[in-house]
Amino acid sequence: VVEIELRAEQEPDPHALESALADLVSAAHLDDGGHTLTIRALNAVGALPAILERLEASGYSPGEVRVRENTLEDVFIQLTGRRLRE
Repeated sequence: VVEIELRAEQEPDPHALESALADLVSAAHLDDGGHTLTIRALNAVGALPAILERLEASGYSPGEVRVRENTLEDVFIQLTGRRLRE
């Protein structure tokens, strides 16, 4: 899982971000605040340069990048589409 903080002049468009990254990653989700993009892919670290380049080409300025392992909650969300408490 890769989490990227976004800095943009305009309000991020979740659909535009997802379509811009569709051929690179299996899942991309923008948080409710619109500032953190969460990306799930098998080789997310290997695809990171292409992901950052695609974000910049779409008008977004990537900030802090965090890489972490999947948690059980991540897997649950991926399978069900919702959080444990929803």
